[in-house]
Amino acid sequence: MRRWLHDIGRTELCGSILCVMFCSMVGLVARAAVTLPQCVEGAEANFPLLKQYGIIDQLTANELQAVDRSWLPRAEVSGQVTWQNAVPAFPADMSHLLAQMGSPLKGLDPVQYRMGVDVSQTLWDGGASRARREGERAAAQERRASVDVQRYALRERVEDLFFGSLLADVYAREARVVQMLLAANLERIKALHRDGVATKADVNSLEAEYLTAGQQVAAAESRVTDCRRLLGLLTGLAVDTCQLEKPVAVMPADDISRRPELQLYEARLDNNAARLAGIDAALMPRVGAFVQTFWGNPGLDYFKSMTERGLSFNLMAGVKLSWNIGAFNTRSNDRRRVALMARSIENEREVFLYNHRLQLQARRDKIEELSRVAADDDRIVALRTEVRRTAEARLANGVIDTTALLAKVTDEHRARLAAAIHKLQILQSINQLKYTLNQ
Repeated sequence: MRRWLHDIGRTELCGSILCVMFCSMVGLVARAAVTLPQCVEGAEANFPLLKQYGIIDQLTANELQAVDRSWLPRAEVSGQVTWQNAVPAFPADMSHLLAQMGSPLKGLDPVQYRMGVDVSQTLWDGGASRARREGERAAAQERRASVDVQRYALRERVEDLFFGSLLADVYAREARVVQMLLAANLERIKALHRDGVATKADVNSLEAEYLTAGQQVAAAESRVTDCRRLLGLLTGLAVDTCQLEKPVAVMPADDISRRPELQLYEARLDNNAARLAGIDAALMPRVGAFVQTFWGNPGLDYFKSMTERGLSFNLMAGVKLSWNIGAFNTRSNDRRRVALMARSIENEREVFLYNHRLQLQARRDKIEELSRVAADDDRIVALRTEVRRTAEARLANGVIDTTALLAKVTDEHRARLAAAIHKLQILQSINQLKYTLNQ
């Protein structure tokens, strides 16, 4: 009788496991698979910071346009009316003599007015516009590199949620397997209890463990739902209805780092070096042409303005040279400040590379450690499974009690869970190593 019950229990257990495996396979086929690269691409497309690229391009184009327009002629319209208490006049004797001759001269009018237009054109600015243009391009490249760094950090968040979801799936799957094992053994022990072989305490013990396993399944499934929900919000993909496809575990071919932080340091150095061109350009003279025209009284011909009262048209054109010699006083300090900024940036890069090497070695050590630990996982699982099956057979024959069986089931569950977690951790560590190298 006991052997018959044992065989029935064994058959029910195998049938339940095969049924669950078949249903799982059907579910996997029915649901589309989502890969890790798809999640990363979705998160990047869903990341609001990506709008900064367009803003940076527009800002740079606007600044470069302003530099180009600095070469356009500049015009200024002005007007003024003044009163003077003293104006140029002829000597009194000459004025008296000319008055006697019928040609009185009063001199300039104390009330003077003029309205004019001044036009200037830069001919050579000493390289200031070229330095400013290079500086704007370098600043734009630094801003883009800064966005690249923040964009790259998003990849780590996606990978953490992706593998967190896979890990939650492992816990849920193993918890369901334990629940099925306990369900099969619970039915078996109930049958033994009805035959008077097992006690009520044995039934209660297994039933309590079965209910506990149900709680673990519910908690694991809740973690799966939470991870999928967060991953869906981050990527904009319907990952809650899709199967996550495990990445292929391929070690990087080399240790060459392609991290965007290195590009950011280069862009900062280039932007800092562009300031040197601006400092040198400030030392150069400026050459420009100008045209000044105005209508008013008095005009440029003072003698005519003293003899004739009225508006006159006046024009003056020429070339102007200006040189800010005061820039030499601050040149050495400005260049020293730029040099110190370059040293500071290089030091930050050295610190990053130092920490990068430490992190890289730690990642490789973790992969080797996990690989050594996982080497015997399959053998341990096989042994624990055999021990559990032997315990079930002995329980059916009344040799051991339910407490011993539960211990064997727990040991097998832990072995299976550890094996699945080790495989997933190795896969995650390899991807973390690729993230460290940007490969």
